[in-house]
Amino acid sequence: MKSYITNLKAIVVLLIGLFFITGDLNAQIQYEIGKKTMTLTDASRSNRKVNVVIFYPADNGGTNVAMALPANKKFPLIVFGHGFITPIHYYRYIKDFYVPRGFMVAYPRTEFGFFPDHEEFAKDMAFIIDEMEKMKLDPNSFFYGRYNNKSCVAGHSMGGGAAFLAAEMKPNITTMFTIAAAETNPSAIAAAQNITIPALVFSGGKDCVVPASGNQEDMFNNLASSCKVFVNQLEATHCQFSMDNFFCTLGESGCTPSNISADTTNLYSNMLSVSFLRYYMKYNALAWPLFISKMDSLPGVVYVNNCFVPTPPRIAEDGSDTEGLLSKFNVYPNPANVNENISIDVISTETSEVNLNIINTLGQQVVGRKVTVQEGVNTLSIDTQALPAGNYIITVTDKLYQRISKPLLIQ
Repeated sequence: MKSYITNLKAIVVLLIGLFFITGDLNAQIQYEIGKKTMTLTDASRSNRKVNVVIFYPADNGGTNVAMALPANKKFPLIVFGHGFITPIHYYRYIKDFYVPRGFMVAYPRTEFGFFPDHEEFAKDMAFIIDEMEKMKLDPNSFFYGRYNNKSCVAGHSMGGGAAFLAAEMKPNITTMFTIAAAETNPSAIAAAQNITIPALVFSGGKDCVVPASGNQEDMFNNLASSCKVFVNQLEATHCQFSMDNFFCTLGESGCTPSNISADTTNLYSNMLSVSFLRYYMKYNALAWPLFISKMDSLPGVVYVNNCFVPTPPRIAEDGSDTEGLLSKFNVYPNPANVNENISIDVISTETSEVNLNIINTLGQQVVGRKVTVQEGVNTLSIDTQALPAGNYIITVTDKLYQRISKPLLIQ
């Protein structure tokens, strides 16, 4: 009886934790989904035609609808590579999750045959990012001024391996995540040795099609990244990551069946990857402790985290998210003494109400208030006398949901 009560308490705690995690995810939803199909021409490869479907944030969903307002709002880009002979609609769970949360997602529709060229597929993925960089600067382009120059290569199975090849080809890609990535020709495992960007590598514990050993584990171990995380979803099969499509499941018919659904597998990978990407592609310092909390809370997830001291690309040189209304974020005195008030200088491009928060190392909000800032330079004062000595993060969030952050030490 005691054991039953203990287990029941553990389940209740887990459900409460998942409620807060998924509640946070729901709070991030801001947009409908727009769709645009394009054929891009790569002159450097004998005018190779690269057909791509790009999904983007919109105020009203549909094909070729306008991107979300305001017109100066910029979004990061995920290029997602499909698996072997797997149509892109089996990965719609990626765009359905990410686009409402302020990401663009591009699916290259190339190399679908029985003899795919992995290197050309990787070049297609890198080329799409190159073209988005150009379209951002072209006044005649649909995507003019709408890309924030933060890119991610991602993919499943063959597409995951190709993401490694693309990351090696284009070193200025911001980050990457792969799902049950398969070894490729040329070798994704070998390419990993030359990749230094932050990387999140998923594997399935019940994947007998592309098992971790000889594939994702070797890629992860070879990565030269200062921040790399390996996540094993113990109950996940290879084909669950492509929504159990028919052609894939034929190949794993003899595998040990999973005790969870494909929907659950995909939800978990999305829940984890979105925090990783928000940290590196949206300057969101709060996303990192949430990422760790999710890995610790989700059932059937084990991980290796080589990012114990995460690198700080989430904070621009002056501490600001340059796509928002706010900039020039200074905190002083810093370090501050216990019982000493601190001041914050922030520049706003217009008069607006902002949210001012202080977060502790557990990701808990310890100070939170709304403040009206005027156009120009503003000096805000915060009473920190109730805060014990320790490390904190100060954030100011504008009405465009852009956040600027600075570390604070109270001693």
